[in-house]
Order: sequence, then C-alpha cells, then structure tokens
Amino acid sequence: MIGHVTQINVVLNQGILTDFHGRHFKFALSAAPPTGPVKLGEELCFTPQLTTAGLIATNLSQRHHDGTKVVIPVPVDADAPRFVRIGEVVINLAQIQYYEMTTTQSEIRNGYESCARHLLIQMKGGRQFTFYNWDGINIDDVMHKLAMLHTTNQRIDLEHRA
Repeated sequence: MIGHVTQINVVLNQGILTDFHGRHFKFALSAAPPTGPVKLGEELCFTPQLTTAGLIATNLSQRHHDGTKVVIPVPVDADAPRFVRIGEVVINLAQIQYYEMTTTQSEIRNGYESCARHLLIQMKGGRQFTFYNWDGINIDDVMHKLAMLHTTNQRIDLEHRA
C-alpha cells in the first residue's frame, strides 16, 4: 500500500501513515528507509498489519515490490515541481490544462451512459483523466487539494452563475 506521513512524534519514535481511504497506520520512525529524516507529506510504501494495538505499517520502503519508485518528492522550494497523487495516478500540476467537477457525460462505462458527478482533468498533452467516487477515490478531497495547489487552471462554469 501507499500512504502519506501525516504525523511525526520524534520523542516516541512514532509516525502515522494515512492511506487514500483515510485509514491511519502507526509506524516506528527508526523503521523508515535510511534516506534522511522522515518529512510530513512524504509517501512511503508499506505492508499493513492488524494487531491488538491497531493498524500498523511494516516493511516501509520508497519503492514498489517491482522496484519502481513511487515516491512523490515533497517540494522544498517555491520553484520545485509539484505533484498530486490520485489513486495510482501521479500528475505533475504544471501539465494540467484545466480541471473541473462536472456531470457532463464524458465516457461510457460498461455500456451505460452516466450523468454522475465526476472530476475531469485535461492535460496539456491531450490526455484526459476522469475520476468517480466509486473508483475508490474521494473526488471532493482531490478537488479541494487541486484548488489549494493549482489555482490557475480551474474551469469555471460561467453559464450557471447569475
């Protein structure tokens, strides 16, 4: 699984990873990969375990089991590239042409048209991503994150504004 470091307690040698479903997993800071101190927002791969003490994260690494690197770097300066992860997709914010929350039909799934609310992200190279809540992604949280990190290219529906 992949999770973000959301809490660090150096005194107790403990941190908390939060996965994309909002579940919290405790881990020992000393068990983190030896690439430097763990930072808030850092991504780590881990193996989840359920113990009597609750959910814990073991086998912490910065790479998938097949060796591919999955970590999104935490930006340290203002000019550093910024990325956002939506499920298993990592998007460079500079490559987004626009994004919007819409109910306009953009694809047919399983042979049926859908008018469900979904998040549409149009990339500068022409690629398009469509996310629905039933994809296991909270599209409202993603929209909020995009609105905070990438305010320039949000498509505003002027027809529905009075």
